[in-house]
Amino acid sequence: MNRLAHLRLTTIWYAVSALIAAAALLVGVFAFAPATELTIYTWEDYIAPEVVASFEETYHVEVSIHEFESEFDLVRAYREQPDLDAYDLIFFSDTVAEELRRLGVLSSIKKNQVPNIEYIAPTLLDTRVNAEGLHAVPYMFGTTGIVYNEKYVDADTVDWSSFWDEQYRGKSCLLNDESEVIAAAALSQGFDAVPTNDAAMREVTALVRQYTENDGTYCGDVGQTEELVQERLWITQNWNGSAIPALDENPSLAYIIPGDGGRLWYDMMAIPRGAKHARTATLFINFINEPRVAAENVMYLQYASVNDAAREYIDPEILQNEIIYPSSSTRARVHASADFPYYEAVADMRDEINEIMQEGKFIE
Repeated sequence: MNRLAHLRLTTIWYAVSALIAAAALLVGVFAFAPATELTIYTWEDYIAPEVVASFEETYHVEVSIHEFESEFDLVRAYREQPDLDAYDLIFFSDTVAEELRRLGVLSSIKKNQVPNIEYIAPTLLDTRVNAEGLHAVPYMFGTTGIVYNEKYVDADTVDWSSFWDEQYRGKSCLLNDESEVIAAAALSQGFDAVPTNDAAMREVTALVRQYTENDGTYCGDVGQTEELVQERLWITQNWNGSAIPALDENPSLAYIIPGDGGRLWYDMMAIPRGAKHARTATLFINFINEPRVAAENVMYLQYASVNDAAREYIDPEILQNEIIYPSSSTRARVHASADFPYYEAVADMRDEINEIMQEGKFIE
């Protein structure tokens, strides 16, 4: 072989070797890069669109959001198939967190992959669902109270028993959420918002049946807004942030936590064990806990963030709004699911309550 031919072969060999090395590098990079899809299952309009768009642009991910009417749609889906692979990231409340953990639905999340959880108070992470490692990350918190129209409802007497008052028949609405309906009935009788014994459960079930049979109506949190504004409804159960648009439209409306108490809730994010894009879901959890991003969510949703560092970027008017960030006196009258022992029979009770609710009227 002459020197020129040898030189050409050597050159070609180096070129091919370089291409192989480059290809191997690319394969390595993409093997650890996030997938280009993320499928989320959550409540209606519960993530600011700008937050989703920013995540998509930053990580070159296409986000698909599926919405449930009640979180119990999610629970029932995972009861039937704990390794369901339809969703990569799910949102749910602390009410059902323990049931999902016991079903084996929730994957373990590595803390070093979500460094922004440092902005969440450790007490909010140290819960039953995370007793054996991080499985769920808190998202938003709020209260469940009563919206009422001062023209038609006496502010001095309004409480949870008002939903069973004959004068408001056909003019009231409970949330389309089994746990919230249970809480309303329980609180109206002086029980804890989460029943912890069979006697309370039987009485609550009877009350829900009575409400349903007496023209009882169940509402979505968003769907009730127009009904309240147009005064077709006079008194409703709602979550604090969802109540604000109606209050802004009709000055006769007010939101309260009555003297007989209310619910404090924490919503959470988790990666189900059947997730196809768990790494991307982890990135999203970390992204949404960037303080500026968390603040953007608060200002869009009108719900309070568990992210303490976000306060620096939140409009002071929102921080001072006691409907969104409840005062200490309000917080003394509300209780979270974690305040009560886990009572497994409540899961069966919720199914019975759901069957009763289906016999009533609905406003989506």
